[in-house]
Amino acid sequence: MSAIYGIISKNRTCVATETAIHLRASLAHRATDMERSWDGAGATLGSCKLLGNPKQKNDDQPAISGDLVIVADSRLDNREKLLNLMGLDVRKWSLRLDVDLILEAYRKWEKHCPKYLEGEFVFAIWNTVDQSLFIASDPVGFRPVYYYNGPDRFVFCSEIKGVVAAMEKTPVFDEMHLVNYHFSNLDPATTYVKEVFALCGAKTLYLDRVELRISRYWTLEAAGRYRFTTDDEWFTCMRDLLFKAVEKRMSPAGVTGVTLSGGLDSGTVTGIL
Repeated sequence: MSAIYGIISKNRTCVATETAIHLRASLAHRATDMERSWDGAGATLGSCKLLGNPKQKNDDQPAISGDLVIVADSRLDNREKLLNLMGLDVRKWSLRLDVDLILEAYRKWEKHCPKYLEGEFVFAIWNTVDQSLFIASDPVGFRPVYYYNGPDRFVFCSEIKGVVAAMEKTPVFDEMHLVNYHFSNLDPATTYVKEVFALCGAKTLYLDRVELRISRYWTLEAAGRYRFTTDDEWFTCMRDLLFKAVEKRMSPAGVTGVTLSGGLDSGTVTGIL
């Protein structure tokens, strides 16, 4: 997967060049196909491209649209539905990148836009006018993002070591994180580095000059939609849902490869595919 990163100066001065260089160096393995960054007043945003499918070939980020700058690592599965919800021409937008659709969704729904996105994604949007940052992770948190909120700078990155490379202080190992891990009492937001946290799935982060706010936008709940009386009805419903789930994630671009664990789930998905 590709990686995204950002450094926000709390006093809105230019980010030190050497700080950004250290962060980029830590992500060299993610930048085999390209690395680009954007520098503005008080912020540096960047993207490291690691091609996973041909669609990413022209995905040159950071992307800039008016007063917004975005970096994203994403794969949207509901592009057509999303375009219809936003009132955009599906044919004209069929070749546009996921990052373009995310930007349009943010302009329409602002902080509520992740509710309308389906797939795997993590993205960060910097508003150059009010100098605020918005980060969102998909409901499962499949594509990770970590952050450090220090006295003088805020850092986010797809990998912990990228955050550590740009911290203002020497990182400290969190012993309690290790203890809690072995006793299955782990807070999923904590990491093995003190003061470095994960933005967990289904959450958003908003940072402005005053405060940092983290909000949950989605919760898994039993909807009670399925009420069957026979095993055959349950089997048919489950089969149909599996077929739809696999179909949504199929890509016509290139050849699809499958890594099998040998279990029932991966074998079933492969068989359907």
